[in-house]
Amino acid sequence: MDTSHIAAAALPGYPDRRALLAADPEQRRQMLAEFVRSACARLTGRPIGDEPDLFLESLQATELQILVESQLEIELSLLDLVPPFGIDDLVTVLDDALASGPARSQVPVVVPEVSGRFEPFGLTDVQHAYWLGRSGLFDLGDVSTHVFLEFESVGFDVPRVESVLSRLVERHDMLRAVIRSDGRQQVLADVPQIRVAIEDLTGCSEAEQEHRVQLMRERLSHEVRPSEVWPLFEVSGQLLASGLTRVYLSLDLLIADAASIRLLLAEFATLFENPDTVLTPLELTFRDYVSALAGVESGENFDRARAYWSARVVSLPAAPQLPVVPAEAGVATRFVRRSGGLDVVRWEGLRVVAGRWGVTVSAVLLAAYAEVLGVWSKSSRFTVNVTVGDRLPVHSQVEGVVGDFTSLVLVEVDGLGVGFGERVRRVQEQLWRDLEHRAFGGVRVLRELAQVRGPVEASMPVVFTSALGAPMPGRDGVLPGLGRFVGGVSQTPQVFLDYQVFEQAGSLVVSWDAVEAVFEPGVLDAMFGAHQALLERLVDEPQLWERPGSAV
Repeated sequence: MDTSHIAAAALPGYPDRRALLAADPEQRRQMLAEFVRSACARLTGRPIGDEPDLFLESLQATELQILVESQLEIELSLLDLVPPFGIDDLVTVLDDALASGPARSQVPVVVPEVSGRFEPFGLTDVQHAYWLGRSGLFDLGDVSTHVFLEFESVGFDVPRVESVLSRLVERHDMLRAVIRSDGRQQVLADVPQIRVAIEDLTGCSEAEQEHRVQLMRERLSHEVRPSEVWPLFEVSGQLLASGLTRVYLSLDLLIADAASIRLLLAEFATLFENPDTVLTPLELTFRDYVSALAGVESGENFDRARAYWSARVVSLPAAPQLPVVPAEAGVATRFVRRSGGLDVVRWEGLRVVAGRWGVTVSAVLLAAYAEVLGVWSKSSRFTVNVTVGDRLPVHSQVEGVVGDFTSLVLVEVDGLGVGFGERVRRVQEQLWRDLEHRAFGGVRVLRELAQVRGPVEASMPVVFTSALGAPMPGRDGVLPGLGRFVGGVSQTPQVFLDYQVFEQAGSLVVSWDAVEAVFEPGVLDAMFGAHQALLERLVDEPQLWERPGSAV
């Protein structure tokens, strides 16, 4: 692959290596401390004052690690950022690394390639797995990687919504993308005007309205759009007799990950509320980003990560062995959502108790998920498939690009011994060790696992997805232009249980999207109920963290 367009460059807004080395030792430490505080404030969305210790979620920490390495031309271990980490201690690590000489950056900085913008380009490992998975050639493979969101709107303004959508389609290349039959993706230079279809149900009886709403929900919630045909998304609605409009968003996740959806909803709200807003033009494209990955995959980090995972696959446990129906029975891949979470008070309470134990809330939620899985699994030692949105800072605009930046990390869990608090620490330590070697992605690990252990043990259908780090846009769950969020569901090929967590309106929202027919009757309800109760008890009963044995 031609990488001649890749060049080294400092990112704006932060001191670079040359400026730091030109300062005297005390000034350099002050500059490094300000660098850390400024970067962490951007990553967390809150000001960082004089607190000596910082907590970053794993995704935020990986972003800080990459930023440090690319900006300062040094190597930084992710393990130096395991929470809580001291700012002074990190400054010392960075200062010592600067003094030891420059390291070759593992992250290329990309100059956007305008001339090739509409040329076909390859899929990422995860995109390729999603694309193959929807073919129906594999078990649980007759679905696309897809999300369905449902809103309830007062005074839904179709022309204004269409205008905003058209601006977003023009702005974000991947909203004009298709996946060709040869397994390559391509951004279309020109596409038709986007339209929002509205079905008028105002003359229908209440029963007929509910029936028609259910039909629409059934059609869109598990939609498999032809990947080679534009568009790979749809916004539509139904006008009810009450004057409310049910608004539906159906989106193929081949073109956008969770962070991209959050970005699109935020920009939609901004443009809907203030049509005169001029968003900063985007120079970087997802195509540029994918092209840059070739440079990452030829580096020393990649080689170290491959060696790490090649050693790990020998002993990596299988997925949780849950009560499921016999494989030969054959089931319809139909996902059903169960939702819960914590209100504002309890969510803050969980943050506080997690801080006392020196762990992130994502680690707590992953451990609580594993705690419940362990009760129903035949073995307390298993592997959870963790999705990670890993945007390398190849360009200052990478955070504003829509695309599927998803990576996978296979995290081993062992629920034996010690109390829950210590088990959270174990899970966090394992997760961060694995993330340190994420350059060799989970799809490649699964391929190696299949070669070593066979395809059955290489199946990892139990997933954990955390979108914590920034709340979903909107005020009190209402997004300008679309309305109040009332539900949704997602699906992924070769997955039968996907735990998803995000923050909305100051509360924690937990969803389990599962293939109902895979599980024995009553199992999912019992598991989800136990998990909801455990989250509440972890706040209300602090002694539970200390008690040996299962917390469920």
